[in-house]
Amino acid sequence: MHEHTDRIIEQFLRERTEFTVQDMLDVLLPADDAERKRFTEKLERELNVDDRFFFDHERRNFYSRQKFFHHAEFMVTPTEFEINEGILIPGHRFLPFVFSDVFPSEITLRECGGKNLKTKRISLKLSELIPYHLLLGLEQIGDFLTAEDPEHDIYADNSSPDTPITVSAFDLSTFYKETGFRQGDTLLARVLDWEKGVVDFTYTSANARDHARIRNWVNEYSLALEKVIADYENYFDLPEFLAWGFFYGGKMLFGPNGASLDEFYRMMERVEIRIEDGQSILAIVEEDNSRDLPEDVMISTGNTTSLETIMAEAGYPLSMNELDSYMLDNCYNRELEFQDFYARCFGEHRLGFADEAQEVIFLNYLEDRWEDLSSNYNRERDEIKAPIRERILELTTERLDWLHSTTDFDISTMPKEDVKKLAELTARLDGILGMLNSEKTEISEEEAESMLDLIDRSAELQSELFEKMNRYMNGA
Repeated sequence: MHEHTDRIIEQFLRERTEFTVQDMLDVLLPADDAERKRFTEKLERELNVDDRFFFDHERRNFYSRQKFFHHAEFMVTPTEFEINEGILIPGHRFLPFVFSDVFPSEITLRECGGKNLKTKRISLKLSELIPYHLLLGLEQIGDFLTAEDPEHDIYADNSSPDTPITVSAFDLSTFYKETGFRQGDTLLARVLDWEKGVVDFTYTSANARDHARIRNWVNEYSLALEKVIADYENYFDLPEFLAWGFFYGGKMLFGPNGASLDEFYRMMERVEIRIEDGQSILAIVEEDNSRDLPEDVMISTGNTTSLETIMAEAGYPLSMNELDSYMLDNCYNRELEFQDFYARCFGEHRLGFADEAQEVIFLNYLEDRWEDLSSNYNRERDEIKAPIRERILELTTERLDWLHSTTDFDISTMPKEDVKKLAELTARLDGILGMLNSEKTEISEEEAESMLDLIDRSAELQSELFEKMNRYMNGA
């Protein structure tokens, strides 16, 4: 297009909130039908790859992201570590709400009505930084952290979970002190300039939040993301998936009644993060744990929402990835009887069910899940992944046995740093299990060897943590 035409287009785009290609052609070529036809496809192609716009499939129009996110409000939940250190790590928290050209460390953050916050450089272990960047996606995490700290390339052969990485974090020490900020309190952030990545925030007390509303928000946002996945499959990077989720869900998702992205990641059930061809994508959870209760089962006084919620309430700290892994490991070893699996996974640990009804419902769920996994299991496709899963399950069993041995001791009184490290290690291994359990994930023998090396280092760390905490309990 000519330079004059480009200027007209840019002026048009600055002034419009939403528009169709035909609206743009009405300004460019109001009477030239031949030229309109020639330009239509070209404009559509260019606008579809322009990160400044969303495309509404139903109305067939483009929507300005700058206008859509203007004054959009969303929640940010600082961790206990951040509060104690007086910082906020930007990570993935702001990315869906700003232009994709703005890096996390390039966000401009200010207290409402105040000056821009200063940043400070902090050095943390790679494993400690990952939770703040999970929603960047696997490949973007590596690129970003390497760009933040070029001296420590996390792709290098000698990198490990303990590799120190230096990143920029916002200095909120004064704000936390003045507001008496505690874990559970939140920042209500507001987008001032989407394109430049300018955001301000105010304080919100934990007492002002309603868990039912948060859970409802997570469900509504998940439904919106399911629609994005249905339309675009694995076309987007993770932050782009999340941004489109807000567009599909509409402005009802903005405001103080929502969940933060960190809370959403922990609570999401309808969608999940998968690794395909080395790329992190969002996918719809295919397994439906909802079951019709038998007619002769009374209503339980306990939680019966899902296997995971029942196990948590019954005092058995096992994730769904770990549960599925035990099932798949039994299948790989050709132990195909449900009772064998149950004895291995739960036999030595008595679950504290709320009542008999909850136990019956739990067994119904568990048997149905066993049938689903065992009947569809493909041993040949699992040859490379099975030994890795088995090694992680050895660590999982050690952790469960250790936790069982501490039932008479209040773990919350243990050194917080050690408890935190164990939790992070468990989450990291759980993520690997989720990847191994996915039928859509394939790994090479070289990748398998690398993962086994990582797991061996994790085993050493877990053993060290147990020794330290055992010494603490013996001396308490």
